[in-house]
Amino acid sequence: MNMMKIGTRTFVYILCVVVLIVSVALRRAAVNRERAATPASYITEIGKYGKPVTVITVEPAVFGMKRKFTVIPVSKTKFEGYVTRGMASILRQGQIVDTLNGQSGKAGWISYLSPEMDMMSGLYKLEVEFGRPVICEKGKLLVEASIDEKKNIIEVPNDALDTEQGRFYLWKVIKGKAHKVEVDLSARSGYSSIVSKGLSKDDILIITGRSRLEEGDKVRIMNKEDNKHQEK
Repeated sequence: MNMMKIGTRTFVYILCVVVLIVSVALRRAAVNRERAATPASYITEIGKYGKPVTVITVEPAVFGMKRKFTVIPVSKTKFEGYVTRGMASILRQGQIVDTLNGQSGKAGWISYLSPEMDMMSGLYKLEVEFGRPVICEKGKLLVEASIDEKKNIIEVPNDALDTEQGRFYLWKVIKGKAHKVEVDLSARSGYSSIVSKGLSKDDILIITGRSRLEEGDKVRIMNKEDNKHQEK
């Protein structure tokens, strides 16, 4: 009886060992298969879908040409100041001006513009009036006059520009690929630039993701209307 119990116990032990060995072998085989498989990594995603970028569609617009100048109060509704010859040549009597310096939204007009230069200062005197009182706490007021409008102006954010040895470049998406193009600028401010050559209406301009790009790279557009842009 004891011999039978010993034999049964030995058989159970052997069975457990066999099961353990088989389990380890199966797990090792599964791990080897996983290692042999191509991982779904960032690199493979890039190869399949392209490098991620965000874009905007180029849409020419009307660009208002404005000039700023400073005036000082004579009364609550009347201000006066002096401007250069160049400024005086583009301003006119009766022209509408808008207040700045936290006073935005209050419109006035140039009530007087001297036709002659002041011999002492070499400047031209002007006066600005408002239909209602304007508070001028700092003793002077910055105003802005619209002098001209230009149509079909292409304005781009400066963040989209690359600069190399004094030349300016932008990245465009053409048929799903990135292409670097040189552009000419006609004006720049602290935030944007006016492109006079190198961009056209409906071009797809890359804004972010440029640092990882090389000429001809396939790109994946990550912002709105990606399917529409990707087909271009």
